[in-house]
Amino acid sequence: MRRYRRTNRFFAAMAAAYLVIAVAGRAVRSDEFFPFASWSLFSKVPNEVRDYTVRIVAVNGQTLDRPVDFENSRELFGSAAASHGARMSIQRIGEASGREDATAAARARASFEALHMREHRPVRYEVVERRYDPLKRWREGKFRSTRTIATFQAEATMPEARP
Repeated sequence: MRRYRRTNRFFAAMAAAYLVIAVAGRAVRSDEFFPFASWSLFSKVPNEVRDYTVRIVAVNGQTLDRPVDFENSRELFGSAAASHGARMSIQRIGEASGREDATAAARARASFEALHMREHRPVRYEVVERRYDPLKRWREGKFRSTRTIATFQAEATMPEARP
């Protein structure tokens, strides 16, 4: 029993010494020193995400009452709205539009429109840059900021000529 108490006191003293060294080390130095950590990892990680989305403004020539983000437009575009490929295409369009690279934006737009908007045309849409805290967006659906960087029109496709 005495050995058990001595072991418990030893571990308690080691935990207290670790805590004192970690806190005192933080006061003396601005960074941590191994193996003593003050456990401030997540206070150093920025908690902001910046991405792009396509906001649908009009479909089949009819303006929507409320514009809808592409990822929330499952009733209009079906499974394409949840497609990872669509999301990656939207990111490419947004990045190219943000840096004003018209050639890259046109190439990404052509691919995106052909693959994900082929059922509904004409479609008028905006490319929107969003900044948000992921937890706040998940809990409250709020963004820190949104900014429209470009507006495009996916034109109606011409029917193929048949002999």
